[in-house]
Amino acid sequence: MKMIPCQTEGQLEAFVLFFFENRSSFAGGFTVMEAVGSLSVLLAETETVLFYHRDGELLGALNYTYGTREHDFNDRDVLFIDSALIKEKFRNTRSFVQGFREFLRSAAEDNPLIKEVQFHAYRHDVRVHRLYQKLSTVVETHEDEIGEKDVFSRPFSDLKAFLDSLS
Repeated sequence: MKMIPCQTEGQLEAFVLFFFENRSSFAGGFTVMEAVGSLSVLLAETETVLFYHRDGELLGALNYTYGTREHDFNDRDVLFIDSALIKEKFRNTRSFVQGFREFLRSAAEDNPLIKEVQFHAYRHDVRVHRLYQKLSTVVETHEDEIGEKDVFSRPFSDLKAFLDSLS
């Protein structure tokens, strides 16, 4: 697996197409308009990394920020994972752990201030919600037009050690 920061027009186009092609992976799926709305926020406010299989196939994408929207991104010690999308045929523990570990390593190099990792999941997305409960603790709950979502949090060093223990 190879992780590449999304920086060029070609990489952005690959991400947008990947997001559209895999939007049904989100619980309940996204309509075209919901996908466009989500993409506009993700492209404007987050950084994106792309994950490629060794054969060159795009297998996943992750969007993140240093800091949270609630604090105008000033809390840069918080790594917030806004969206993670993995092509269905690559959804397995090994790929998840390998990609997450590589991402955390890269994020720590980019921002040594990170102390906490946060991510969110809608409660109706049972598969993702269950996974995140294994990784961290719910610290907040919000409701929006899609449904109730929980914000999960774990200290960066604890999450990194946990993922390292799985190899």
